Amino acid sequence: MKLLNSHMLETIVANNKRDSAGILSELVKRLIISSMQNISSIRIPDKDDVWAPGFDGKVECAESTRYVSSGKSVWEFGTNEDSLSKINEDYSKRNENSLGEDKATTAFYLVVPKIWSYSQSISDWENEHKGEWAKVHIIDASELCDWINSLPSVCCWLFEKYYDQEILSFTSVNKAWEQFSKKANPQFSQELFLLGREIETELLNSRSNNRITRVQSNSHVDAVGFVIASVLLHREHKETFVVVDDETTFKQLNRIVENQTFIFLFHYDGDVYLEHNNSAILCFSDVDVSIKPDIRLNKLSKSNFEIALKKMGVGNIETSRLNKFTDRNIATLLRKIPGTVNITKPLWADESDMSYLIPMLFMRKINR
Repeated sequence: MKLLNSHMLETIVANNKRDSAGILSELVKRLIISSMQNISSIRIPDKDDVWAPGFDGKVECAESTRYVSSGKSVWEFGTNEDSLSKINEDYSKRNENSLGEDKATTAFYLVVPKIWSYSQSISDWENEHKGEWAKVHIIDASELCDWINSLPSVCCWLFEKYYDQEILSFTSVNKAWEQFSKKANPQFSQELFLLGREIETELLNSRSNNRITRVQSNSHVDAVGFVIASVLLHREHKETFVVVDDETTFKQLNRIVENQTFIFLFHYDGDVYLEHNNSAILCFSDVDVSIKPDIRLNKLSKSNFEIALKKMGVGNIETSRLNKFTDRNIATLLRKIPGTVNITKPLWADESDMSYLIPMLFMRKINR
C-alpha cells in the first residue's frame, strides 16, 4: 500500500511548522512501536515535550527490523529547511558528547521529513562517518514514507490527524485478506474464491485502464473474497491497492491520494467520482439486479468447492454436508461451517447486508 508520498509528507510538515517537531517525533514513535515486537525501552518525547534535553529519542530492542537495528539506538529529528546543515549540527554535537552512551554499541539515526537532494548522497555521508558509532543512518522522506505505508494503522493516524480529523478505516490488501479469512473457522482459503475462476481473475487483473470495475456474485461476501484473493495472488503491484471499509474513508482518501485502486468492502451502488487518476473495484450480489457487472462470477463447481474446503482443513464427511446444505453459497457457508461460533449476529442483521438473508430462506432453518 503506497498512499503517502514524499511530497504529501513534506506538505504536512510545512503546513504545521509550529508543531512540526512534535509531529515528527510522535510519528517515529508510532512507527517504532507498531513495527517492533520486543522493545525493552523507548523514550521519544513528543507534542509539548519535544524540547526535553538529551537525544530526541532512545530505543532499546531485542530484534532488528528493516528500519531499526537491534540493541541500543539514539535518534535525532530535524524539520529545518536545510536538512543537511541540521544533520551535521546534530551529529557533531552528539558525536563530541554522547551523553554517556557507548558509541561502539549504539546506533545513531537521523530523521528528516524531506527528500534528500544534496550533491553528497546519503550513503556517502554515512560512509564518511562510518565507525564512529555502531551504525549511522539517515532516514529521509522517501524511506520514511515507505515505513509509514507499510503500517496502515500509522498511515491512518497521520491522515486522520492532519486531514480534516475524520475517522478513517482502511488497510492494505495483505491485511484485508488476513482479516477477511478469519470470518470463518477454520479460516477461508484463497482456493474457495479462485478455483475454476482463472478467466475472471485474469479479467480483473487486466482491467488496469478501467476507472470502475463492478464484480458480481451470488453473495457480496463471495465477490469481496474473490477480489481480495485475486489481487493478492496475481497483482505484481498490489501495493497500489487500498481496501476501504466505508464511504467516508473512500471520499477522504480519494481527495488526497493519487494513482490508487480502492477496493470497496462495503456495499455501494451510488455514483463513484474518482480523482487524481484513482480507480475503484465495487462488489455486488445477485440481489443488485440493476447492476451491469464487468465481471460475473459463477458458483464454484462441486469438486472445486470440496477441494477448497479440504484445503481449509474441513474433513470429508463435513465437506459433503456443507456442499449439500449451503448450495456452495459463501454467505450460507459462514453460518454452517463448523467452528464459526463467534458470530454474535447474523450477517444479514445490517440493512446493507440484507441480501444475505435471501438464500437462507431457501436453505433449511436458520442457525439461531
